[in-house]
Amino acid sequence: MNRSYINQDGVCYMCLTDKSYPKRLAFNYLEELLKEFMAKYREEVDTASRPYAFIKFDTFIQRTKKLYVDTRTQRNLNKLNDDLTSVRDIMTQNIQDVLGRGEAINSVAGKSEKLRGASKNYVSQARYLNTQALLRKYAPLAFVLLLVAAVQGFSPAAAPCVVRQQLTRSAPGVRMEEPKQKIGAAEALARSQARAKDYNQQKVKEGKPFIPPNTYNVAYSAIILVTLNDFRQSGAIDDWVANGAELGELPAVIGAPGLLIAYALFQLAFSFGTGQSSPFRAAVTKLGVTEPPFSSPLNDEKRAGDYLCSSCGVKLFDSSAKYNSGSGWPAFWRTHDGGLKYEKELLGGRMEVKCQACGGHLGHVFSDGPAARPEDVVPDSDPGGSAASFALNDASVRPRFCINGAALRFDVDAEAEAESKETA
Repeated sequence: MNRSYINQDGVCYMCLTDKSYPKRLAFNYLEELLKEFMAKYREEVDTASRPYAFIKFDTFIQRTKKLYVDTRTQRNLNKLNDDLTSVRDIMTQNIQDVLGRGEAINSVAGKSEKLRGASKNYVSQARYLNTQALLRKYAPLAFVLLLVAAVQGFSPAAAPCVVRQQLTRSAPGVRMEEPKQKIGAAEALARSQARAKDYNQQKVKEGKPFIPPNTYNVAYSAIILVTLNDFRQSGAIDDWVANGAELGELPAVIGAPGLLIAYALFQLAFSFGTGQSSPFRAAVTKLGVTEPPFSSPLNDEKRAGDYLCSSCGVKLFDSSAKYNSGSGWPAFWRTHDGGLKYEKELLGGRMEVKCQACGGHLGHVFSDGPAARPEDVVPDSDPGGSAASFALNDASVRPRFCINGAALRFDVDAEAEAESKETA
């Protein structure tokens, strides 16, 4: 343990810290207590006659202690940065003194060595402070962007792949060895993709989701808790409240972490049944926001009926083309009559799907739908159709229309539902 103290005007200010705690921060803490104590109780020090006469000052001590407990807070990093600036000023002054006084060469050499060592220390500490500041500022945002990119870029394959091998029989008693052939990079990649497609198809048959449904809820909750804890440790909110809690200063106080919390809360709201309300539908169809997987009740909808555009009511899909892709979003392998518009996104290169009637964002289309069958009938403008605007990467499969549930409205087929109940 390190003991730091200041004895001034008949009052001793002392604190105990770990050996790793910066001494400069410890003395900054004591100096802050000294200034506040003398501003309030300077006239009462000599007349104090009973123990704990200044017990009310403990409130300020505890509040200030919270600001200095974590050395990584932005406030403390700024203090250390100011101290490093002071060191630089002292170094500059020393150089000027050496040049002005014309000291001996040996003395100048000794001071230059000291300055060189101090400058190296200054550079290393400055880099450390800059790295810490960048991590605290951009690490949460980078984590969310990577998570969103992983969610939106997730496209499990759904086409089966069967590899057949022809075995040649040899004559009895004759052992034949197959010649070893080197596999090219393209062939190796094709085999790897075939194995992945076969594995994903098996998971779809078993009805298992590719990602546990609660994974994203846990991730967004963790983001909120970590960011709130960061606010608590930094003391930014306490300073804002102490300065009068002006609403105009709140955006500058919360900054990027506040936007991070708002985005996480917005995504969590989908999972609690609010994704079908008008504001959330507008966020998906007008702003292109992607809802979290497994958050829409339409993902598990198995009744017969039609899927309409939630903005204009145009029929886009029907229940006969819906299937469980395991991705967490409603999936279809064909449209109703091709009433969609396709636009390739600049970021990521994915093919965006929009309603042709109103232009509302619906989702994306991928080249990993069910295996194509000769009896399948698809609209001409669908991918794989005769008048399609683009071709699929894999001609052996149907497209997978991955659609946000908030962009759809389901109309159940009452007659088909009644017949299914009678049959059951």
